[in-house]
Amino acid sequence: MRSRFLVIILAAVLALAGAVAVLAYARQANERAIAGLTTVEVIAAKGTISARTSLAEAEQHGLLTTETLPEKSVPAEAIRSTAGLAGLVFSATVQPAQLVLRPMLVPAAQSTSTDVLPIPKGMQAITVEMCVAESLSGYITAGSDVSVYGTVPTSLKVSLQRTCQTNHNAVPPGYSSTSLMLSKVLVLSVAQAQATSSASSVVADPVSSASTQLATGAVAVTFAVHPGTEADQLIQATEVDLPYLALIPPTH
Repeated sequence: MRSRFLVIILAAVLALAGAVAVLAYARQANERAIAGLTTVEVIAAKGTISARTSLAEAEQHGLLTTETLPEKSVPAEAIRSTAGLAGLVFSATVQPAQLVLRPMLVPAAQSTSTDVLPIPKGMQAITVEMCVAESLSGYITAGSDVSVYGTVPTSLKVSLQRTCQTNHNAVPPGYSSTSLMLSKVLVLSVAQAQATSSASSVVADPVSSASTQLATGAVAVTFAVHPGTEADQLIQATEVDLPYLALIPPTH
């Protein structure tokens, strides 16, 4: 009996030692992986930041934090310091752990007008209703650059219909075609649908207090496009085709 008890104790000690060794190895491996990378500190949201909250207020209430990330993975628009930007306000609600990008911040005077979105000069804002998967499942934010693909019918025998509650209707091979429509488009804002008991969802407009009715599971993505061909293609993809987004990694 005593020898059996000693065996059990020895086994427990060995198991504990093994767990400690695995954790130590994992920590060292992570440190080795980061050691070879150039890192930068960027500002991120620690909690939910409401639209029209100033950067100074967010910092004062502990809603901001700093993250150390590999430089190659950080968007060019990410802010690394609040210096000189404290008086600017957020044009849309920012979720926890989301990086703070420069296009998210606008002058306070602008936030009280109807033109709150930071639309680049010479461009227009167009909002597209998309399903979660097609809009990259929450991985795009204000300031992201995306490519827009469109799936179009190639036969009068089929029609393409988007519904976010169920999978897209199956289309026989050769009856549709997918191609690149816009190679690089700036995202201005993303409004997530909130599930309701009805067949549609209500989305709070990040710019105003108004609400937008969206289909359940849908996302409203607002883009900045050049008037003319770009705007035409984006509206075409929304009204007739099935649009799909691809995230473009930041370049330095």
